[in-house]
Amino acid sequence: MPQGQRRSQQNECQFDRINALDPARKIRSEAGVTEIWDENDQQFQCAAVVVIRHTINQRGLLLPAGFHGAVIPGCPETFQSSGQYSRDRRESSQDYHQKVRQVREADVVALTSGVADWFYNNGDSPLVLVQLLDTSNAANQLDQDFRERYRNIFGGFDERLLAEAFNVDTRLARRMKNENDNRGIIVRVQHELQVVSPQQSREEEEREREHQRSPGGGVVGAMV
Repeated sequence: MPQGQRRSQQNECQFDRINALDPARKIRSEAGVTEIWDENDQQFQCAAVVVIRHTINQRGLLLPAGFHGAVIPGCPETFQSSGQYSRDRRESSQDYHQKVRQVREADVVALTSGVADWFYNNGDSPLVLVQLLDTSNAANQLDQDFRERYRNIFGGFDERLLAEAFNVDTRLARRMKNENDNRGIIVRVQHELQVVSPQQSREEEEREREHQRSPGGGVVGAMV
């Protein structure tokens, strides 16, 4: 069925009651668990969404994606290491960083389509992340089906092709494919994860201290 026709039928969905559903699939990783609800259920089909829940253990890093970092295509970096804001890379040769913020329980993070993101739990208790994916978005060009992409992006390429493309030997290309890595999509960071971030304002520092005192905390960052 064409995507436009499926979208038009969403307004015709009517329910006498909304049923609570259990996850249909569960993916266990080294440092957490990912649960995925059945996107073919009538309720989710009507709303055109997919629901995923990640439980990230302490020092767990959700790939590629707590810390949350995002790289938004087409958007230049908005600040430099000196703390001065800039919309033009040519204005300074100093280093650029992504924006990093603390997150805590009940916070909402909105990401645009095509954003590469990651989450890190720097708290003392599991960080529960609930993702709501809009499958009716125009950026979902094929259809409204959710496609899981949790494998290494290099895994589908021949090692000789990778070696030629990156000008490395085949042994290193084989390591890039990392085919024997069974840690899953949430990996454990052996030492505390450190990220480069700009100097914080006094208000941001106070907000971060508040977040650190709250249970189930992490960090959020974005390049906008």
